[in-house]
Amino acid sequence: AKTKALFSKVGEADTQPVNYAHANALPMLLVTGADDSEVLPHNTIYLTTKLRKYGNTVVEDIYPGVGHTGIRLAFSAFFRSKAPVLDDISNFVAMQSAK
Repeated sequence: AKTKALFSKVGEADTQPVNYAHANALPMLLVTGADDSEVLPHNTIYLTTKLRKYGNTVVEDIYPGVGHTGIRLAFSAFFRSKAPVLDDISNFVAMQSAK
């Protein structure tokens, strides 16, 4: 609710990352939970598609059974088994560092 109030004074298009996609973007890892009801997974899919259309490197990971908060919780040791977010980030950084 606080985030929505924060963005309520700007146009909807201004709050959407997909509207800022362009060529020559840095490589990106986009993660989302398949059960996210705050930032719907189709937003991640759409952003991935648009970035790739411009020739950018994008890795997209969608975690089944995970919601919005579950992505953050997956960083903690207790919830790490819910989604391999930390491992995926580590692998992405290693892959980019090797280039």
